[in-house]
Order: sequence, then C-alpha cells, then structure tokens
Amino acid sequence: HFSSNTIYKLNDLFSDRITMAQTILSQYQIELWGQKISLVSRDISVMSYGRLQYLVLDNSYLTMILMTGIVATILIIILLFRGSFQVFYEFKSYAVLPITFFMLLGVTENNMIMIEYNFLFIVMGALQLNKRLPISQ
Repeated sequence: HFSSNTIYKLNDLFSDRITMAQTILSQYQIELWGQKISLVSRDISVMSYGRLQYLVLDNSYLTMILMTGIVATILIIILLFRGSFQVFYEFKSYAVLPITFFMLLGVTENNMIMIEYNFLFIVMGALQLNKRLPISQ
C-alpha cells in the first residue's frame, strides 16, 4: 500500500514515466495480439503547435504488452529467461550481470525490444546456431 506522496516521488524519480504509462493505459487496453499505438515525441509535439499531444512510452515491458500483445510478450520473456539461463550455463555467472542490467534497464527505456540495441537476441541466436552447426577442427 503506497501513499500518494510516495507515488509522486517515484514519478519524479522516473521522470514522469509512471504518469505517462497511466495515460497510455487509460487510452489503450492490453490485447491478446497487440495493437498499433501512435507515440509522439516531445520535439514533434512542440513542432505541431499543440495539434499533437506528447505521448511517449519509455518502458520496454509495457510497450511489448501493448504493441505485440500478451501472447508475444509471454513468448519474448520466456525466450529472454531461457537465453539468460543458457548464457549462465555456457559462460558462468559473470555473463548474466549485463543481461540482468539490460533487463532492468527495460523498465526505464524502450530500447530493449529493438534488435539494434538488444544484444541478447544476437547472443541467443549465436548460441542456438552453435548447438546446431558442427564445429570442424
């Protein structure tokens, strides 16, 4: 049970991300297969002279569940955990630290779902290929 003062402090700490997430959740519902959400950056909002409302979603997990849906989000999270355990068993515990950091970063940034930023997709793909392809000596 949080007091409203605590929520306001957390919202300030996370640069209004809680308020923005609440705004988006009041406009869009979580769907089974996802939906298109029109996000508007602060720059575009300013350049539109008030015609477009500033609307940004800086949480990878909320973005995944809203845009790709419950099914895809569950599959992606399963793959991330499976890949994390696979990396742990291949390279031991020190390799899990960057993965854990990146997964925590997904709470405050939206780049976790972008393949150009998420190194986990590349690492997991390489591990899967390594298991399937014979290594010649």
